[in-house]
Amino acid sequence: MGEPLQRVFVPSVTEEDGGTIGLGCFSSEDTAWQVLRAFLKKSEQMLLESSSVVIWDVDIVGEEAMTVLSTMHCRDCPVCKRRTFWMDLESYSAMCTGNACEAWIEESWHLEDSDKKDLLNPDKIVHNGGQVFFALEDQKAIGTVAMIKSSDDRFELAKMTVQEYCRGNGVANMLMDECLKFAKENKAKEIFLISNDSLRIARNLYDKYGFKEVDLDSKKYDRGNVKMRLTLD
Repeated sequence: MGEPLQRVFVPSVTEEDGGTIGLGCFSSEDTAWQVLRAFLKKSEQMLLESSSVVIWDVDIVGEEAMTVLSTMHCRDCPVCKRRTFWMDLESYSAMCTGNACEAWIEESWHLEDSDKKDLLNPDKIVHNGGQVFFALEDQKAIGTVAMIKSSDDRFELAKMTVQEYCRGNGVANMLMDECLKFAKENKAKEIFLISNDSLRIARNLYDKYGFKEVDLDSKKYDRGNVKMRLTLD
């Protein structure tokens, strides 16, 4: 027989009327998070207030047995406007667990499978060592960009966009500055991106920051016909 359980992990959600829905009792923290995240993908279909993962120690009486590992509160996503959950409201790190925030891509291109892989799992980008940044105005997102970790010292700059009415006001520059700061803080040696040569304004931005065109060796995006690279000191 195996070792007896010393603690269990319990994910749950709280509805706006105060009711609590328990999602199970698990011996692994990873399993508890997987179950919770799968449930929260449907959060926009329900009237939820918060969610949590709680650790319960075995054979201990009362509240001392309980440790709240994490609590998340339901909010309106500033990008897709769906009712959803955010892991870090103060910095607006992307953890929208609702369905895709995809309108910005469909403005110019059809949504590809590689887009869906990233947009449907924004928490995975962060969990894998990347980050997603938002530019906010009156607590509404007017721009966004992702830094997707490709290897220990390489990041892909992706999904950059600025709301049309805010373009030309330096928002893209601020987003790019945050990407460079993040890359340097994480000791990256290179940032690369895949773009399309029809996006002239974007190309001007990349040129301004020192990105150089290199051979296209990626088939990640059907729309991508240009690859650019920035080498960091």
